[in-house]
Amino acid sequence: FSSFESSYFLLPAPGNAEVLDESKKLQTLDLYNLDNWIENKWGLFNEQLKLPSDSFEARKKFLKKHLEAAKLFHELTLAPIEKAPVSKKPLIYLSGFGFKTVHRGVWHFHKDKKNVFLFYPKNFKKWKSKLTPESVYGDGDLTVPDFSLELPISMEHLKTIHVKKKLGHLDILQHPSSQEKIKEFLRY
Repeated sequence: FSSFESSYFLLPAPGNAEVLDESKKLQTLDLYNLDNWIENKWGLFNEQLKLPSDSFEARKKFLKKHLEAAKLFHELTLAPIEKAPVSKKPLIYLSGFGFKTVHRGVWHFHKDKKNVFLFYPKNFKKWKSKLTPESVYGDGDLTVPDFSLELPISMEHLKTIHVKKKLGHLDILQHPSSQEKIKEFLRY
């Protein structure tokens, strides 16, 4: 994560940032706590970036603002709608499933490098992890895990048409059956 503001909206919703530690214990990271970013040297606080020390306060201010906005976005998106809006046009939501997809990383503690997260087989080998790459996978669309593909409560009240197919992330929109559903939706 960087100075690209919208990237913070891609963080998992609060409470959903799970990693395994080397003892296979599930840990939930509080990604919306600015102090965690500073302490763990994540993102703009990563020392390898060699950012000027006089920019520290500006980076804190920037990150605080965007973490708060992303947290609010998730809270509003996941909250039930108190008063259903009048919607004349439904929404269409396409999602895939049935593929081995990264669900969480392994937080690997290696000597002085405490911020090594393993997601892919080559990384497990490189860092000589005790765990296997299989420990991070679950169902999804090859890119997005199944729990992130669930329709937010706020969208359920908007006449949303959910099309769920056993297709990968890059194929769901281009597949002929999806194209037919989109054409049908646009005629509605």
